Amino acid sequence: MSGDVHVRICERLGVKLPRATRLLIGVIGSKREACEIMAGVGRFLTDALKLAVSPENSGVHAASKGVPFLSYRISTYTSLY
Repeated sequence: MSGDVHVRICERLGVKLPRATRLLIGVIGSKREACEIMAGVGRFLTDALKLAVSPENSGVHAASKGVPFLSYRISTYTSLY
């Protein structure tokens, strides 16, 4: 399909990922727990994978208010049943 995004992964010492890789992690818990998880993920990406985390694009948001992600609005949904 013409709308598919192609990712090339190089099997060498370093793995090449697209420059604008985005990641959204959902956490069921308190904001404090979400901040701890975010700090741990940031440390792993920086230390183990040598990737830079952009502080202006990173943060903890309440899903009940909706989170903008790749031109979409991600939010929670509760069924009435």
